[in-house]
Amino acid sequence: MLMEEQYTSVDPELVIDESCAACLKETTNWTRFLAVCFCVFLGFMLFALMGIMVGKDLISESLSRSASTSTSVLLSKLGITAVIIILILIVCIMIYPTILLFRFSNNTKRGIEYKDQHSLENGISAFKNYLIFFGILGILSILSVIIQFIVLAL
Repeated sequence: MLMEEQYTSVDPELVIDESCAACLKETTNWTRFLAVCFCVFLGFMLFALMGIMVGKDLISESLSRSASTSTSVLLSKLGITAVIIILILIVCIMIYPTILLFRFSNNTKRGIEYKDQHSLENGISAFKNYLIFFGILGILSILSVIIQFIVLAL
């Protein structure tokens, strides 16, 4: 039997028993908690980003007083700009999985409580996308480390 035939021959009337529903409900509570933690983390990141952007001139000025050459002053300004860019990237990257966790939590809970197959499918699909996102992020992290080792070895 082919792999595709196995998936297409699954009974469309999937039954979720009480223990599975309870497990999924508990999972939705934990994913909602994680999504809220991500939101708090993103809030702190935005707060830090605003603080750095507001205090950028102050930080540059204090670094330039301690710097002896104009090159080190330029490097300190570039360093602050790099930190700002990195924080913006982190915030932008983390918004997507946070939204996916909220979607999983809300749709799955709604699907279980109201026996709505469409909501349950949307919730599971959001969680699948969440896992795919972090899988790709993990692969990119591993590749980044490998590239760093190769560059440092040269």
